[in-house]
Amino acid sequence: MIKRRPIHILARICATLLIVAAITLFYFFVFNQANSTTIAMTFLLATLGVATGWGLLEAIVASVAGVLCFNFFFLPPLFTFYLADTQNWVALFAFLVTAVVASQLSASAKQRALESTRRREEMERLYELSRALMLVDERSATAGQISQRIAQEFELSGVAVFDRGADQIYRTGTIDFAISDTKLRDSALQGTAFHDPEANLSVLPPSLGREPQGSLAIYGGSISDTALHAIGNLAAIVMERALAEAAARRMEATQQNEAMKSMLLDALAHEFKTPLTSIKAAASSILDERPSAQKELVTVIEEESDRLDLLVSETIRMARIER
Repeated sequence: MIKRRPIHILARICATLLIVAAITLFYFFVFNQANSTTIAMTFLLATLGVATGWGLLEAIVASVAGVLCFNFFFLPPLFTFYLADTQNWVALFAFLVTAVVASQLSASAKQRALESTRRREEMERLYELSRALMLVDERSATAGQISQRIAQEFELSGVAVFDRGADQIYRTGTIDFAISDTKLRDSALQGTAFHDPEANLSVLPPSLGREPQGSLAIYGGSISDTALHAIGNLAAIVMERALAEAAARRMEATQQNEAMKSMLLDALAHEFKTPLTSIKAAASSILDERPSAQKELVTVIEEESDRLDLLVSETIRMARIER
């Protein structure tokens, strides 16, 4: 819930007293022929209006002030708080009870309406956040985009996300002074959440039932506990998905590397076979040919041997590069 500042409460109480005073002056100086029932109903309607517009505290002030003014200025004996007729005491008490009860009911209805509107707005923002997080850019850090999108959708003063896998902290807005890097890392390592009402700071470790992927700090704004946990779950889903996609890319790269290696080894096997065949044929011919033809065959053996040595050297160099 959004807390009202003391200065706002004081201003509304003063405005409430001015409304009661205006009604009193109107009926006492301008329309002094009105009967007590009309005056009491006017005070009651004003109290209900204050309850609907501002809240229960201001409505109670209006009802008490209205009872005192009604008693002092309009019930005999005038200008005293003493009532000569017992029925006036009953009527005054009934007016006070009616005003307080009606004010409380009106304030409760208003509060429920505000809570309903607030929950609807939170659901709409969560939906927009989920859409935005499902479209994160793979070329940028996922945790950094998460902090930016949360701060943008919920209009927060600051958001910080600690990516445990990359050991990086990404901040958006004015959250630097609200929480330290150490607390963010401790929350992720220990898997603990905490809330500081005075600083309006909430920290939770996004997790999907396993080890937390990091920690999420939200500073400023007004977010319910339900929405806060939903944001944490969305962050955990996106971070888990980013890890799964990175693992899939690494696996695909490994498979491509293995396929390329197989192709190269197959090509090298054929390259090895060619000089070996030539060497075998030349060696066999030396045994069969005359001495005049042996020189040429020895030259072929030497050339193919050099070629085979070169292929072996290339294979060794490839193995070293891969290692």
